[in-house]
Amino acid sequence: MESPESSRFEQYWWILKRRWLPASGIFVSVSVIMSLVASFQKPVYVAQGLLLFKRLNTTSSVTEVGKEIGILQPLVDQSNPLDTEANIMMSEPLAQKTITALNLKDNQGKPLAIKYFLHNVSVTNIRKTDLLEVSYQSQDPKEAAAVVNQLMSIYLENHLDFQRTEAVAARKFIEKQLPQAEATVSKTEAALRQFKQENEVISLDAEARSAIEVLTDLQKEIA
Repeated sequence: MESPESSRFEQYWWILKRRWLPASGIFVSVSVIMSLVASFQKPVYVAQGLLLFKRLNTTSSVTEVGKEIGILQPLVDQSNPLDTEANIMMSEPLAQKTITALNLKDNQGKPLAIKYFLHNVSVTNIRKTDLLEVSYQSQDPKEAAAVVNQLMSIYLENHLDFQRTEAVAARKFIEKQLPQAEATVSKTEAALRQFKQENEVISLDAEARSAIEVLTDLQKEIA
């Protein structure tokens, strides 16, 4: 004769067996579905590139305008110059130029939307460096690399165009100021000659020499 404890144990075991099979079936089904979903997802590739910036002081950027045209330089004396350059790279005009240059398409074969493009682009300043890291993610590794290279090339071209424009503007400003400087020097020389004649002064005043040096420097700037 079975004891009450043995009979109760068999009942629990029977209930457990009846409920364990459906539970295990649900677990297996969910795991298989998740595995199938993961197997159908395409991998995402991320391409990265680096831009190195050279800092200039304010004086050299004005007096030597145009001499560093081929070198990448940020604006100086600002709180976050690299953040400014990063925002320029993330701007819609540069994004559109990149999309057009590479003929980027979406899944429906239409031109890639700027919003989607910028969603996949990242431009960040690496801490304690003068480096900007440019990255782009895509399901096509070749496309990811092409976008990073093209975006950096377009940015550099845009940056150099801006520098050339600044150089032309600075040159025009100097050329405009030069006649006024020449007139000032001429008046100073005439006044000194008159003063020398009236007072029989032989040596040229130091102020006249300084004025001539200023004029010479201006002429060198536009040479």
